[in-house]
Amino acid sequence: MPTTLIQTKPSPISSSDDYELWIVPQDTVSLIWDSCRNYVEKATRRSGGRYTASDIRSAVSFGMMQLWIIKTAAFIHAVGITEINKHPGGNELNIVLVGGEHAKYWQHLLSGIENWGREQNCKWVVATGRRGLTHMLNDGWSETQRMYEKEL
Repeated sequence: MPTTLIQTKPSPISSSDDYELWIVPQDTVSLIWDSCRNYVEKATRRSGGRYTASDIRSAVSFGMMQLWIIKTAAFIHAVGITEINKHPGGNELNIVLVGGEHAKYWQHLLSGIENWGREQNCKWVVATGRRGLTHMLNDGWSETQRMYEKEL
């Protein structure tokens, strides 16, 4: 069941039909966290102990990671977490986790995260995840050891 939305100030990054992709400003994370927590907790259970929901909230609150939501007027349907990693060859946008419901209705909005990465001067976007992540990734992605990457 989708999580009830607490209204915040950001405007959508990308939208389609009734679904919108928003990046949540660092200073409003505390206002929306309770509406996102269940999705984050569920996704971190698949992280092999790398992250807890508390770790994610702290990193987002300090600007080390970014919190994304996919929403309709009344509900949050999915949550994503990204971070920018700096390498000698360029910046990489890492999709740390994505959790939500009914992905077939909103997965195409993930291209908005890719576009944001380009605006942040990232040369690549990467996502590490379970085999089921394959169906969510669109054109240009390739699987490398269950690590998916795309050149931006």
